[in-house]
Amino acid sequence: MMKRDLNIQFVRVLATITIVLYHSFSFNMGTWSFFPDSPSASVEIPYFYAMLNTACGMALNSFVFIAAILSARGIFSGKYAGTVSFVLKKAQRLLVPYLIWGVLTYLFFYEICYFKWFLGGLAHLWFLLMIFNLFVLAALTRKCWMNASPWVDGVVLIVVFAISQLNIGFIQHHLWIFSINRTLQYIPMFFLGLLIVKYDHKTLPLSFLGYPLMLAATTLLLIIDPLVSFPKVFHNILIITEVWMLYKSLPNSITHIKNSKGEAFISLIDRNSMGIYILHHTFIWLLVYFSSYCRELLLNNGNAGGWFMFLTAFFASLFCSAFIEKIRLSKYLFG
Repeated sequence: MMKRDLNIQFVRVLATITIVLYHSFSFNMGTWSFFPDSPSASVEIPYFYAMLNTACGMALNSFVFIAAILSARGIFSGKYAGTVSFVLKKAQRLLVPYLIWGVLTYLFFYEICYFKWFLGGLAHLWFLLMIFNLFVLAALTRKCWMNASPWVDGVVLIVVFAISQLNIGFIQHHLWIFSINRTLQYIPMFFLGLLIVKYDHKTLPLSFLGYPLMLAATTLLLIIDPLVSFPKVFHNILIITEVWMLYKSLPNSITHIKNSKGEAFISLIDRNSMGIYILHHTFIWLLVYFSSYCRELLLNNGNAGGWFMFLTAFFASLFCSAFIEKIRLSKYLFG
């Protein structure tokens, strides 16, 4: 069994909380235009909403990064020796929950959901299809990326990043099935995670002090990004760098959390991160779609309504996920 990694847990918990926060404000942001009484998305996005968009992008990339690191560790350690068994295990962990919750989501919200969404990634569940695609890709090409030279790895990383930035209509409108278009978008972050494990034993060009400094620099640039509107490519490079530097800066920053109540709470959220991810969105949609009172609460109270939604959705999904784990159904419902 692989050693528990508090750094991984901490990043995953931050990402989980951020995703719930983003979806708690999504109705007010006009993201769900197909909902009743939905406000129109503003041409000029308020600064807080712009930062939420950035934070959500970082959180999704963090999930992908962590998934790559854990799968690479398993591959290098021999835990995932067989390609077929690895893919089947990931299918059970990701596709089975997708089918269960995808069907439930479609049945609950059939009036606003098209069936083709189910084939391409219904609501927030697209992430499960996308990450499964990345696992399959990593398994099928394992001999290539495990044995490639640093120069080849560098070239491949640049190429996949360039592909991920292509805004071609064919990719966006014809490769939506099974979330292939989104898979192309997140390949660079996943490949970087694989390389982090591959070269973990080697000295990287930055000293330990360099990681926090780089983290501070990228954080500052992301904070001012909504004010100056950096080019999209540069913005995406910042997000990838931010996630990488956050992970590398943590070891000496969270040592005081170990063996404390804080670590126990982090572990609780981490164990239920998949359950929280799946459930919180469903809770929010149920409240917003079926309750006009809830929509009025959000529309009339601005950010206060969003924070109320966040606390409600987060703790309700955490409680339900922990309960489902206790009665031993999480294996089927959350992988």
